[in-house]
Amino acid sequence: MVNLSQAYQRTNANKEQSVRRAIAFLIRYADTRTDKIEVKFNIARAMHQMGLIAIAEEIYYQIIEIKPSNSNHEEIRTRAVYNLSLILKGSGVNPGAIIQEGS
Repeated sequence: MVNLSQAYQRTNANKEQSVRRAIAFLIRYADTRTDKIEVKFNIARAMHQMGLIAIAEEIYYQIIEIKPSNSNHEEIRTRAVYNLSLILKGSGVNPGAIIQEGS
């Protein structure tokens, strides 16, 4: 994730390359992990940080719809709900109404 944070530094002369490296890392990461809910959350978080809000929002909704199978998944789901609420608040939508309706 260092590449991702470097991509958005003012002093970085090659932001595009840093973003490409971060995405390549995420793809390799997704291929090697077995906990796909965790992978989805981390990819959504990265998209959120990069400002790719529509992609992040879609992935957060996918996570929320998955029934948690353990306490770690429940925690990830809770974080996804919180991050989605931040996105919705930023867009002027009442997140409480939408998230409850989709639950």
